[in-house]
Amino acid sequence: MYYIPVKKKTGRVIEEMYKLLCETIGAKNANIILNKTMSLYGGLQIYIPFERTVFEAEIAEEIYRRYTDENVSISEMFREYGISFTKAYQLWKIGRRIKLNKEIKK
Repeated sequence: MYYIPVKKKTGRVIEEMYKLLCETIGAKNANIILNKTMSLYGGLQIYIPFERTVFEAEIAEEIYRRYTDENVSISEMFREYGISFTKAYQLWKIGRRIKLNKEIKK
């Protein structure tokens, strides 16, 4: 949960949002979006999910592919992705299911 300030130009949340926006769309557009976000949602708490939550299926497919095609171990990947071993294994199973569903549909 992030608290979106109304007009504050500094602080941890603003800096995190600005950095993320700059990385994805550039500084000029980041300022525009950040100002618009503060004017529309300032004073509210907003839930912004982790990237790994939003793109779980894609990450699961990547983990499965790396495990099967590149022989990267689950132990290596859970550290790399910053998740638990159990979560990495769960994602591997999801990736396997997605791969099998794609093959069945062919």
